[in-house]
Formats: sequence, C-alpha cells, structure tokens
Amino acid sequence: MFAPAEAQVEGFEGLGGVFAATIFSVLAFIGFEAAAPLAEEARDPRRTIRQAVVFSCAGIGLFYVFTTYAAAVYFGPGRMEGFASFGGGNPWDGLARQAWGIGWVLVFLAVANSAIANANAAANAATRTWFAMGRIRLLPGGLEKVHPQWKSPVTAVWLQFVVGIVVSLGLGFKYGVLPAFVLIATILTAVIVLIFIAVNVSCIVFYLRRRRAEFGVFKHLIIPLVGIAMFVPAWLTAVGIPAFKFIAKLEYPLSLAGPVVAGWYLIGLVYLFYLTSRAPDRIRDTGRVFVEEAVG
Repeated sequence: MFAPAEAQVEGFEGLGGVFAATIFSVLAFIGFEAAAPLAEEARDPRRTIRQAVVFSCAGIGLFYVFTTYAAAVYFGPGRMEGFASFGGGNPWDGLARQAWGIGWVLVFLAVANSAIANANAAANAATRTWFAMGRIRLLPGGLEKVHPQWKSPVTAVWLQFVVGIVVSLGLGFKYGVLPAFVLIATILTAVIVLIFIAVNVSCIVFYLRRRRAEFGVFKHLIIPLVGIAMFVPAWLTAVGIPAFKFIAKLEYPLSLAGPVVAGWYLIGLVYLFYLTSRAPDRIRDTGRVFVEEAVG
C-alpha cells in the first residue's frame, strides 16, 4: 500500500519520489535541536535540554506517522498527489470537516498552535545563536545587547523580525505563497542536512581522537555512518544534483536553492579564512560559547 513503486507524482516516480519527499520530512523534524541554544536560560539544563531534544524528536515522529497514515488511508494513496490542494489548499481542515464534523475546530486550533509554536521556537533558537555569536564577535557586537527588563537579546530579536518579514513577503510577492514556502523550505533543508552530516562526522572524529577509551563501534561509528549515508541523497535531492537516477532536476524557482546554498557556504568559507588569518581567537572562542567547558 505504501510501497515506493506506487509513488506516481510526475517527475518523481518510485524511489525518486521517496527521496524528494525527504526534503519535507527532514524539514518537519528540524527544530528538535532548537532547545540547545536556550540552555543558558534553562533551569538544570543538563537534564531539561537533553529531555527536550530527545522527547520532542520521538514525540513528533510518532505524531507524523499517525497523522500521515490516517490521511493516506482516508484520502487514498493513489490520490495523495492532490492532497496539498484538497480543501481549497487547506487539506487538514478539509479532511477534518469531512471525517470529524464539528471536530474540525480542534484540528484548526492544533494547526494554528503548531504554526505559532514553530515560528516562536525558530525565532528563539536563531536569536539566541546570533546573541552568542555577537558576544564573541563572530557577528557584530550589537547583537549581544540584552533588554534591561526582560533579559532577552533585543537586537537579535528585532533583526530576526526584519529578516523574517523581508524574506517571506519578498519571495511571497515574487513567486506566490506556496512556491515561496517550498523554496525557503528547500534551502533550509539543504543547509541543515549539511550540518547534520557534519555532526555525524564530528562524532566519529571526536571519539576517535578525544575519547578513544569511550569509543563504541556501533554507537560512535556505525550509527553516524548510516546517518551520513541517508542524508547524502536527501541533500543532493534538495539542491537538485542528479547524481543518482532517482534524483530529478528542480524546476524554477526551486532550482534557485542550489545556487543560494552554494553562495551561503561560500560566504561562510571566505569569512572563516579571514578569521583564521586575522582573528583566530574568535574561532577559538566558539568553544567557550557553544561547548560546555569541562568542570574540575
């Protein structure tokens, strides 16, 4: 019933459709790690942040399995290509109205709450990261300014607000709401997937070089390698590089994702080389800000 061979979206048949969909499945999971930048503001962060990351990832995974299965069973696997346009472009509301009657109100509130919580979590993680980077001068020092009453990184909050408004409205007016959302989602997914790959590589290197006595083949080698192997096709799909036959080229404006990501990383590399030669202390300070220092 849910075999990859039954994926019949034009241009994304079979296994190609599965990997194309990973762009949105990865995007749906992005955010479980957003609790980490809030550690400085949490009580007992060693326990609460760890629980928030693990439980949110596991909980949303189970929720996605349940809702996706329910939607596919009700709507029909053969009709899922049109699911996004169902209900006047609001498929979950349309499905709830047909299957649950007045219960659609609860679904509407759940979707609205999810959208607000998602935006709030992303803003919190971004502003706290910008604040930390401003504090060590990787970004302008003004980003470390804290509100005198609320103790929030006020400059970073305003910057995040402006960037969010400009990007969302600018792309929305130029390409339309849905294409703009998909373009932003594709770009973010491509960037985050590379970060996840880097984390997996770092895990292997860290335990081999720094914690060799604690190194476990399964936990610190096999699992990271499996993660890398799964993420590579997802990243190639996100940027539209047809390295495998099941990866399709992206149509405009999604084809812009690859150049944007390449430019983003090129700017980062140029800045890294500049800091390496002119201000290496700022790079060393990332360990003080983003990595907990050993106690005793």
